[in-house]
Amino acid sequence: MINDIQLNKPEAIDVTERPAFYNADSNLVTTMNNLEEGKVVLIRSFYSNGLNLLKELHIHLRKKLLNKTYQEQQV
Repeated sequence: MINDIQLNKPEAIDVTERPAFYNADSNLVTTMNNLEEGKVVLIRSFYSNGLNLLKELHIHLRKKLLNKTYQEQQV
């Protein structure tokens, strides 16, 4: 018996306004502010730029949310 596959398809991003861009030369402070404001940030050029942004975001959040877990922030 074959069951239907459940798809977890993400919602499409509305790009009616111009997204912020991030590449290796971008200002990290501006990019972090854009992410905190909920703006869409488009990563350009290389896959490693996205990995670098994720690393910097992790460091930024660790400094900002010192001694707190994600579950504690949702309350």
